Amino acid sequence: MLPPPSATARGLPQRRPAPAAARAGAARGPPPRATVTAGGDATALTMAGRGLGTAILPELSRREAGTAVQVMDLGPQRPVRRVGYVTTPEAAGTLAVRALIREFRAGTS
Repeated sequence: MLPPPSATARGLPQRRPAPAAARAGAARGPPPRATVTAGGDATALTMAGRGLGTAILPELSRREAGTAVQVMDLGPQRPVRRVGYVTTPEAAGTLAVRALIREFRAGTS
């Protein structure tokens, strides 16, 4: 027997979808009773293309979607991916890296 939609297989609460995802899913009916964590975006695309589910993917991954799937925009309230900058400890203190980080931070207000 599968767990109810509000619980995972371990009985822990699932994260609630972002508002845009919830609205998009509401038109399709109730959520699936089981979820799968794919190994990567390519796996998720392949599974969706074979009718084995749906996926919310970053824009760069969606560009590789091909004709087996239909890509739908989630609108202006779509989920946002937060990223960080990774470098070596030695490079982190250089003027160039500090200037780059300053520019990124200035663009996010």
